[in-house]
Formats: sequence, structure tokens, C-alpha cells
Amino acid sequence: MRNTRIAATLLIAALALTGCAPSAEPEPINPDSSQPADDQPTGAPVASGLTDDDLANISAAISSDNTAALEPYLAESVLSTIASTEFSEQRTPAEAIKDLEYVVFVEDWTFPMDQGIVDSLTASAYSEYIVGTPYGGIGPKNEFIIFGAEDGKIVSIFQGFDVTLLVE
Repeated sequence: MRNTRIAATLLIAALALTGCAPSAEPEPINPDSSQPADDQPTGAPVASGLTDDDLANISAAISSDNTAALEPYLAESVLSTIASTEFSEQRTPAEAIKDLEYVVFVEDWTFPMDQGIVDSLTASAYSEYIVGTPYGGIGPKNEFIIFGAEDGKIVSIFQGFDVTLLVE
């Protein structure tokens, strides 16, 4: 009986997460990630109040899975949103960093994200999750993270497993 309950619980959890799981090998939409990100033209605006060094440090924190290094860049309250879920809440810096465990384990991030993707998201219904000036990165299978900055601080983090599901 106990094993049946455990199996049923695991089945329910798996079914609930099916909508959150990445699709089978989506076609990458980021530029050739074999090139260094600095060589990729984007025309991306500098995130409001963050310096080029700040953006490099933010990129390095994500790429190295050292998310604790983001804390000095986070505002007192951060809108943390995970795409394909119903999660979108104001969080403390520590909570927002914890939320990054959702996609930060991805290797080979490309920063900055292609500006066309950012423009598409900020012109869509998803714009409410990108507060301030956006700066984002994309993984090899279209995982994404977009930081929104105002007055030198990150005020929003929008992340998910497949940006191709959100852009046209």
C-alpha cells in the first residue's frame, strides 16, 4: 500500500511538471555559441545604471553557477518570474538567488542575449515580467534568463527553459 502511494505521488508530480519540462531538443535560436559572447553583435542597451563591468560580473555569476555573487546587484525587492509556471512574486535578494536554481545549472550561457529576442519579449504580454532595462543570456537549448535593471540594481529576473515557446 505504501509503495502504491509513493508511486501515485511520483506520477502526479511528474504529470504536474510536464508543462514545465523543456521540449525535446528545440532548435537553438541563439547565435553560434562557439564564438565568445563579446564578438556577437547585439546592439543591446546597457542595463539602466549598471556598468559594463557590472554586466560582465552578472554574466560570470550565472555562467559559473556562483549566484551568490549577484546579491550586491539586486534591489531590496526583486520580481522573480519563472516562465511556463504560475510563479511570479516579489522576493528578497536571497529568495531571488534561490529561485535561480531553476535554470542556472545550464552550462555554456551566451551573454548578452540576441537583442531581437529581448525586443520580442518586451513587446509581448511577457513584458510585465521584465521591469526596467533588460539584460539577458541564453543557453544552448534556448534556456533563458533576463534581468531587468533600474537605477543600478536588478529589479526583475525572468527565467525559463525554452524562449522559443515565448517568441514569435
